[in-house]
Amino acid sequence: MRSIVICLLVIIGIAFLAWQGVKVAKLEASGIRAEGQVVHMQRRDHSTFYSRPGVAGYIGDTNYHPIVRFHTQDNQTIEFEDFTGEWLPIFPASPHAGKTVTVLYLANDPKGYAIIDRGPFWNWVRVALSPSYYFR
Repeated sequence: MRSIVICLLVIIGIAFLAWQGVKVAKLEASGIRAEGQVVHMQRRDHSTFYSRPGVAGYIGDTNYHPIVRFHTQDNQTIEFEDFTGEWLPIFPASPHAGKTVTVLYLANDPKGYAIIDRGPFWNWVRVALSPSYYFR
């Protein structure tokens, strides 16, 4: 039974990586870059169940995901939450003092396909590390 659960988790992880990989490949191939502004950091609380011999319980974890606002080529204002969270709120909370970032998005679906562009290498590294962001 345990091996079935592990196999299912591996399959889910591979499917997730494939989905993220396709998204980044589309963005790198035909994405548009624009200047964006981090509006604020969205706090996400997670709890994970752990079990050790004689001890079991939940561990709490908090990540902060940047909420970014940018304008498309046709002057549409878009806000999105970048899926890569940080342990500390590294960007300022005030929209007037927010950090300027480069956004990579698809023209036909700017909200659904938008990420903070960290460069071709780091965009792919974050795909490889994405299970650690989601499944901690």
